[in-house]
Amino acid sequence: MENETIINDEKKFRKVFAKRLRKLRIDRELTLKEFAAALCQKYDVEITYGSISNYERSFRIPSIYVLTFIADFFNVSNDFLLGVTNIENEAKNDVNIYSDINNMTIKEVNELYLKIKDIGINFNK
Repeated sequence: MENETIINDEKKFRKVFAKRLRKLRIDRELTLKEFAAALCQKYDVEITYGSISNYERSFRIPSIYVLTFIADFFNVSNDFLLGVTNIENEAKNDVNIYSDINNMTIKEVNELYLKIKDIGINFNK
């Protein structure tokens, strides 16, 4: 009985992923071949338009490796593609927790510190 629930959830997951991937591709006005070629060129990864088609028809799901490239290509989060959230890209928030502090100016680091302090995080504990 428990396995049936997992299978049903996986089917739902595949459908959400398929629907979101197809919408993102169509919104960009890309054919399956164009999208596959763009992924290959940008990320030096081998993926066919047939694979993309299988993803969009919910026959298959990509590896985490490919999923990350797809998310980056469309500037959305993996969580959005996977249906965990309806927010396309968490990084669009004012405070991006994935910022590389080493590449920030002192002013930017101070602003980030103040924003974090304003939401109630105390660094002195």
